[in-house]
Amino acid sequence: VEADPSTAGMIGCASAAETAWDVELNRAYKGLVGALKGKALDSLKQSQRAWITQRDKDFALQDALRAQLSGTMWGPVMADQRVTFIKTRAQQLRAFAEILKEGRP
Repeated sequence: VEADPSTAGMIGCASAAETAWDVELNRAYKGLVGALKGKALDSLKQSQRAWITQRDKDFALQDALRAQLSGTMWGPVMADQRVTFIKTRAQQLRAFAEILKEGRP
């Protein structure tokens, strides 16, 4: 944002953060897939599919909300909401991996 404090710059920064967190989310997910088996692996896969469905619905809601708002400031606000949504899931998956690592002999 400091390099380009414009609305477009803020949205671009959020977009880059969203991409980075999505990469981290996929890394964490793949790590868990490799560490789990049986019912735990099936549960993870079902959970991730449900999360993706929910993500898509939340992003559609954010787009619909944005369409009803006036002012350019809401673009960066909604872009940040997308980042937060993905970041939270990535952190959850990382926490599961840490729990698994700590709980194994």
